[in-house]
Amino acid sequence: MNHIEKAQQLFAKGCEFKRKGLIKDAISEFSRTIIMIHLVYKTENFDREKELMFVKEIQIPCFLKLCSCYLKAHEEISKVVVLCSDVLEIDSTNAKAYFLRAQASNLTHHFDKALKDIAKARENQPDNLKFRDFQVNARKKKKETELKPRISFSALTLIGKTLLSLCKHRRLPIT
Repeated sequence: MNHIEKAQQLFAKGCEFKRKGLIKDAISEFSRTIIMIHLVYKTENFDREKELMFVKEIQIPCFLKLCSCYLKAHEEISKVVVLCSDVLEIDSTNAKAYFLRAQASNLTHHFDKALKDIAKARENQPDNLKFRDFQVNARKKKKETELKPRISFSALTLIGKTLLSLCKHRRLPIT
C-alpha cells in the first residue's frame, strides 16, 4: 500500500468515527492522515492533475473535518484558525473554511474577525441558512459584549464610599 492509499484509508476511518460521534477517535485519525499527507508530498512525484485530485479529495476535506472535530470538542481552537487559513491559501473561495474559522474566532471572542469571515462565507454561499444564522448570532454576541458595563475598581470604590457616607449621614446601621 502506497502513501496515497494509506492517507485515503486513514481519512475514511476518520470520517467513519466522526459519523458515529466518536470525535476524539476522529481527531486521532484525521491527525494521522495529515502526517501521511506530509509523507505523500515528500515521497510522491505528482503530475499537476494527480496533485489537484489529491488536494481536493483528501487534503482539504481532512483539514476541514479535523477543524470541525476540534470545534465540537472545544479543543485546539488556535489550530482551527491555522488549518482553515491553510485551506484558504489553496482555495480562497472555500466557504466552509471561512465558516469554521469564523466559529473559532467567535469562540475566542474575536468578533470582528468572525464577522469578516462569515461575510466571506456568505459571499460564496449567499443562500446558506446556517451561515446566515451564525452571522446574526455573532452580531448579537458582539453587541452584547460591547454593551456590558465596564466598571473599574476605582469606580466601585467610589460607589462604596458614597454608600457608606449615606449610611453614616442617615445614621443607618452598617451591615
